[in-house]
Amino acid sequence: MFLENNRDMGVKNGMLGTVERTELGRLSVRLDGGKGQVEIDPSKYKAFDHGYATTIHKTQGATVDRSFLLASNTMDRHLTYVGMTRHRDAVEMYAGKDQFLDIQALASRLSRSGAKETTLDYPKTFVERRGLADYNASTLRQQVRGEDRAIGRERWRQILLIRNKDNEIER
Repeated sequence: MFLENNRDMGVKNGMLGTVERTELGRLSVRLDGGKGQVEIDPSKYKAFDHGYATTIHKTQGATVDRSFLLASNTMDRHLTYVGMTRHRDAVEMYAGKDQFLDIQALASRLSRSGAKETTLDYPKTFVERRGLADYNASTLRQQVRGEDRAIGRERWRQILLIRNKDNEIER
């Protein structure tokens, strides 16, 4: 596995290959996916390692004949999906009883959402924490008039949460 981009060699971080020949100070590597062959001088390019086990993040976008996935309690449904869809022919998942007591615990952990939340998910709290609860829509619009032109009205509507005359939160 190549761990750094190198334009001269034509390799990118995360690319896989098979060592086909070794000579003193030289490795001949056939790149996976029919992407050619490269010669490596290990004294000049040291950013390679065994590639029989990689992280889910490194395999994103890759396809292999068979894959083996080790489930961990840090995974969510998005990582599980990526890990379970890298194969062409077969995939096997392994899970340790030290992290998952039973199949229900495994299913529960791997099906949870890992989506990031933003302040827009908490409108009332955001407004109150920023001390904007007493402001009305027209006061806030006047306050940001200069920035409004620079950033754009639609972007400010997404960022600021304001109260209208009925004290209801507007986006």
